[in-house]
Amino acid sequence: MIETIECKMIPATIMHRVTGNIDIEEVKRSINEANEAINKIIDKYGRFNLIIDLRGISFTDLAAHKKWKIWSQSKLTEKVDYIAIVLVYSPHTKAEKELMETETVQFFFDLHEGIKWLQSSATLK
Repeated sequence: MIETIECKMIPATIMHRVTGNIDIEEVKRSINEANEAINKIIDKYGRFNLIIDLRGISFTDLAAHKKWKIWSQSKLTEKVDYIAIVLVYSPHTKAEKELMETETVQFFFDLHEGIKWLQSSATLK
């Protein structure tokens, strides 16, 4: 399941949650829904923050993963201020965290820690 909703705890923030076995049809359907939610927030605030919850994710094939990844990298870089990415801890995700974190993109292994960071970062802006 891919779900994209407004995160009511933090103004101008989208929660994008990807869980379960995701096939290409689910990706196509969810991209339309996600774009609709994101566009509403952009219309309201001009920019947005993002929580991407990837715990329990499994794409059924490479085509589904590739389509989601292309969409997420293109759509989310245009108008996004801060991104909190929540992952399941593993040596691979720990290495990804160490290599890819920036001032505006942070990786977390606990959803509440990601939300807390985003709340404090978004209020600094």
